Amino acid sequence: MGLWQLKTRKEAALEPGEVRAREAVQWATDKVWVDARSRSRFEHRNIPGAVLLNSEEWDELVPKFLDAWGPDKAVIVYGDRQGDSAQTIAFRLREELKIGNVWVLHGGFDEWSRQ
Repeated sequence: MGLWQLKTRKEAALEPGEVRAREAVQWATDKVWVDARSRSRFEHRNIPGAVLLNSEEWDELVPKFLDAWGPDKAVIVYGDRQGDSAQTIAFRLREELKIGNVWVLHGGFDEWSRQ
Protein backbone atom coordinates (compact mmCIF):
# COMPACT_ATOMS: atom_id res chain seq x y z
CA MET A 1 0.00 0.00 0.00
CA GLY A 2 1.41 3.35 -1.01
CA LEU A 3 1.74 6.36 1.27
CA TRP A 4 -0.99 8.24 -0.62
CA GLN A 5 -3.41 5.38 0.12
CA LEU A 6 -2.67 5.60 3.83
CA LYS A 7 -3.36 9.33 3.81
CA THR A 8 -6.67 8.95 2.02
CA ARG A 9 -7.85 6.37 4.57
CA LYS A 10 -6.87 8.57 7.48
CA GLU A 11 -9.79 10.42 9.07
CA ALA A 12 -9.98 14.15 8.57
CA ALA A 13 -8.85 16.18 11.55
CA LEU A 14 -11.51 17.67 13.77
CA GLU A 15 -11.93 21.42 13.93
CA PRO A 16 -12.18 23.01 17.38
CA GLY A 17 -15.63 22.35 18.81
CA GLU A 18 -16.34 19.32 16.59
CA VAL A 19 -17.13 15.77 17.66
CA ARG A 20 -17.43 12.55 15.68
CA ALA A 21 -20.76 10.71 15.71
CA ARG A 22 -19.34 7.52 17.23
CA GLU A 23 -17.90 9.52 20.13
CA ALA A 24 -20.98 11.65 20.77
CA VAL A 25 -23.35 8.69 21.02
CA GLN A 26 -21.14 7.18 23.72
CA TRP A 27 -21.08 10.28 25.94
CA ALA A 28 -22.49 9.43 29.34
CA THR A 29 -23.90 12.94 29.74
CA ASP A 30 -27.36 13.85 28.60
CA LYS A 31 -27.40 15.46 25.19
CA VAL A 32 -29.68 17.36 22.87
CA TRP A 33 -29.30 16.80 19.13
CA VAL A 34 -30.01 19.97 17.16
CA ASP A 35 -30.83 19.77 13.47
CA ALA A 36 -29.72 22.99 11.73
CA ARG A 37 -31.07 21.95 8.33
CA SER A 38 -34.24 23.15 6.64
CA ARG A 39 -37.62 22.03 7.98
CA SER A 40 -38.24 19.88 4.89
CA ARG A 41 -34.92 18.03 5.32
CA PHE A 42 -35.61 17.58 9.04
CA GLU A 43 -39.11 16.23 8.41
CA HIS A 44 -37.84 13.86 5.73
CA ARG A 45 -35.21 12.28 8.00
CA ASN A 46 -33.39 13.23 11.19
CA ILE A 47 -31.52 11.84 14.17
CA PRO A 48 -34.15 10.35 16.50
CA GLY A 49 -35.08 12.83 19.22
CA ALA A 50 -33.43 15.79 17.48
CA VAL A 51 -34.84 19.29 17.83
CA LEU A 52 -35.13 21.49 14.75
CA LEU A 53 -33.34 24.84 15.12
CA ASN A 54 -32.31 26.63 11.95
CA SER A 55 -31.53 30.24 11.03
CA GLU A 56 -34.66 30.67 8.92
CA GLU A 57 -36.97 29.92 11.86
CA TRP A 58 -34.69 30.84 14.75
CA ASP A 59 -37.13 33.02 16.71
CA GLU A 60 -39.97 30.52 16.43
CA LEU A 61 -37.84 27.45 17.21
CA VAL A 62 -35.72 28.67 20.15
CA PRO A 63 -38.50 28.08 22.75
CA LYS A 64 -38.87 24.42 21.70
CA PHE A 65 -35.10 24.00 21.88
CA LEU A 66 -35.02 25.53 25.37
CA ASP A 67 -37.75 23.11 26.48
CA ALA A 68 -35.47 20.19 25.49
CA TRP A 69 -32.23 21.70 26.80
CA GLY A 70 -30.89 21.88 30.34
CA PRO A 71 -27.61 23.20 31.77
CA ASP A 72 -26.42 19.65 32.39
CA LYS A 73 -26.87 18.62 28.73
CA ALA A 74 -24.39 18.73 25.88
CA VAL A 75 -25.73 20.23 22.64
CA ILE A 76 -24.67 18.58 19.39
CA VAL A 77 -25.57 20.53 16.27
CA TYR A 78 -25.60 18.98 12.83
CA GLY A 79 -26.25 20.08 9.26
CA ASP A 80 -26.01 18.21 5.99
CA ARG A 81 -22.22 17.82 5.94
CA GLN A 82 -19.47 20.17 6.97
CA GLY A 83 -21.79 23.01 6.02
CA ASP A 84 -22.07 26.39 7.59
CA SER A 85 -25.59 25.83 8.96
CA ALA A 86 -24.40 23.80 11.94
CA GLN A 87 -21.51 26.17 12.63
CA THR A 88 -23.87 29.16 12.46
CA ILE A 89 -26.38 27.63 14.86
CA ALA A 90 -23.62 26.51 17.24
CA PHE A 91 -22.22 30.06 17.21
CA ARG A 92 -25.64 31.56 17.94
CA LEU A 93 -26.24 29.10 20.79
CA ARG A 94 -22.90 30.03 22.34
CA GLU A 95 -23.07 33.79 21.74
CA GLU A 96 -26.76 34.69 21.89
CA LEU A 97 -28.05 32.11 24.37
CA LYS A 98 -24.76 31.81 26.31
CA ILE A 99 -24.75 28.01 26.21
CA GLY A 100 -21.26 26.63 26.75
CA ASN A 101 -21.37 22.90 26.06
CA VAL A 102 -22.09 23.12 22.32
CA TRP A 103 -20.51 20.83 19.72
CA VAL A 104 -20.78 20.47 15.94
CA LEU A 105 -21.16 16.97 14.53
CA HIS A 106 -18.21 16.35 12.22
CA GLY A 107 -19.55 15.39 8.80
CA GLY A 108 -23.10 16.30 9.75
CA PHE A 109 -26.14 14.16 9.08
CA ASP A 110 -24.35 12.44 6.19
CA GLU A 111 -21.73 11.09 8.61
CA TRP A 112 -24.41 10.07 11.11
CA SER A 113 -26.22 8.15 8.38
CA ARG A 114 -23.07 6.14 7.64
CA GLN A 115 -22.72 4.99 11.25
